[in-house]
Amino acid sequence: NDVLGQVAKEIKMASEGKGQQFIPGRQTVDIVFVVHDAAKNKNYLLIGKRNASKIDFPNYYAIPGSAILEFESAINAAQRSFRMETGIDISVVDNSCEPAKAILNNIDNLPADMYFTGIYASADERINGTRGGGSQCFAILIEGSTDRIREVLGSEHDMDELLFLDCDDVHRTDFAFDQKRMVTDSFVKLGIHCDNGERLQVYYDDMSPSSDGVSRSEAHLKGILHGASHTY
Repeated sequence: NDVLGQVAKEIKMASEGKGQQFIPGRQTVDIVFVVHDAAKNKNYLLIGKRNASKIDFPNYYAIPGSAILEFESAINAAQRSFRMETGIDISVVDNSCEPAKAILNNIDNLPADMYFTGIYASADERINGTRGGGSQCFAILIEGSTDRIREVLGSEHDMDELLFLDCDDVHRTDFAFDQKRMVTDSFVKLGIHCDNGERLQVYYDDMSPSSDGVSRSEAHLKGILHGASHTY
């Protein structure tokens, strides 16, 4: 299956009341961008800080993403918003299979694999914010130098303090919205194994619906609202 096929399947299931619940409101894309830096033998996640003026999750760390424009496909929105939020110009060149094949146009035409992770939404404003809707999450994995990529980083939008987070530190970092789950799911999709994988798995298990049908555990809510402080 190709990436667009995976997206269409998830949307169809949501519209039929299966799988992820469809939440009316603002529809967005989010991008989990992971760099395997062979020279440092580390995996790094690209994140930024949300502007202090934001109504939802001000000053929280976040992965790049933005709203899907009218008549815009999710995969095109992901490419556009990633360029606006990070300065990295990515183009999908082959979407005939999963993962889609892409290149970083302004970073030595580096090749990249692009996966569709899933659709994320919640009726709980403490997770989803005040504008409702849902997010279609994509995951990108490249082999490259974080030092080289830093040369082009810069946001045209409202993402501040762009930086690379060691993937081993994700478990103790607070993220906006449901983005820690997006990151955790994407790591599974990308085959990323962290030194703190056991703690990530505990977090992941907390996401499972309980017997009473609650879609988010109280432990997850506490993790979003009262998580550990950042360590940078």
